[in-house]
Order: sequence, then C-alpha cells, then structure tokens
Amino acid sequence: MKSNNQNIDKLVPQFCKYCIDNLDLNENHRITKYNSISLCILDCVYSLRTKYEVTRKIVDRYIEKYLKGDKNTKEDNCKNLLNNIKKIGVDRFANDILKNNQKLAGRIKSEICIDLCERLLWLNINSLEEFKKFKNIELLEVVISSIKGLGNAGVNYLFMLAGDKNRCKPDVHIKRFVKNACNVEFTDGNDYQILFSKAVKELKKKYKNISSVGVLDGIIWRKYQSK
Repeated sequence: MKSNNQNIDKLVPQFCKYCIDNLDLNENHRITKYNSISLCILDCVYSLRTKYEVTRKIVDRYIEKYLKGDKNTKEDNCKNLLNNIKKIGVDRFANDILKNNQKLAGRIKSEICIDLCERLLWLNINSLEEFKKFKNIELLEVVISSIKGLGNAGVNYLFMLAGDKNRCKPDVHIKRFVKNACNVEFTDGNDYQILFSKAVKELKKKYKNISSVGVLDGIIWRKYQSK
C-alpha cells in the first residue's frame, strides 16, 4: 500500500476495534526514560531483534560498569560511549562488558553503536539535549538510517527513547500486529506512524491511558514479549 492518508483513514476503525478486542488499553504502561544519550543508543541498538528483558540487562551492565550504578545520570554522552567501546575494542566490549555478541545485518552490535555515536558527533550532537534540540529532523533521520543494521525501526525507536512520544517502533511485533488487524503490510515505515497517530486520536477519547503513540506501541510490544 502506498503512503496515502485516505487509504489509511479507512483502516483506522478496523485497527481501533482490533486494539480494543485484543489489548488491555487500561494498562498502565510507562515509556522508558533516560537522561543520557549513551543509554538511548545502547537500548536502541541492543533491543533490535531481541527480547527487551535481554536489552534491559545489557543496559544495566553498562550503567554498573561506567556510570557507578546511576541510571539517571545526565553526564554520559556520545563521546563517553565511543571512548568506552574503542578503549577495549568492539569484541571485548560486547563479550566482557555487555556479555552479548548479537549481530545485526552481519555486524556486531557494539560496532553499530560506534557508527551511531560517530554520525551523531558529525552533526555536533553529543548530549541528549542536543539530540532533542536538533532542528533538521529530516537530516537527522537520514543520517541515522544510513547506518547498516538500524533500519526504520531503529531510527524511530531512538527518537522514542530520546523522548518523542508521537512515534512507534515499526519492528516485527508492530508489523505483525498491524498485519493481523488490517491484513496489510506497509512498504513505507511512515505509514505505521500515520496509522498509529490516527488510531491514538480516536482511542484516547474512551481510553484516557492511551495518551500517545508511544504508549500504544508499548502495550502492543509487551503483549508480544509476554508470549
């Protein structure tokens, strides 16, 4: 299906009904919040194609090793993460520190973290605040999506972790849910964002808990993760 708002409009009632019938829309879901960009990067990269329980432990290991156990610190940035990985090398960082050597697109995830840090620094983005305040969102998306292994899901999830509540992470779980609900697979990842935005606008009229796209995304994701 092409990016066509009129076509998506026709799917919204069907999608909303499927959400109501298959989800607990009163679930109190909290979106993961970080204060440092390094944790956003690690969570983003290591959450792709794995269960979140695994990702959480990976992020916790980094926090314990480099942040003195303080997950709320604002001090850690792209330069810190980049230096921490390069100091011991991508393989040792993956195996000895994070205890995870998963790959994406044939690349070890710690290597992808290096690429992401370097691309953000190229844009003069070192901190979470600089990421949030970057004005050319389209350029930022293009630069991030150019990293082999991240894809559309990685781009949107990084924005979500950085505080953007109006995005969903169109990974395998979200795509499967939309496929089951509407019998459609979008070729343009932006169409998932449009469908979710329109659905949330309708659902929150009855379900006050559905305050953002990120909340609906999280409820769907938790449902699949529990299986």
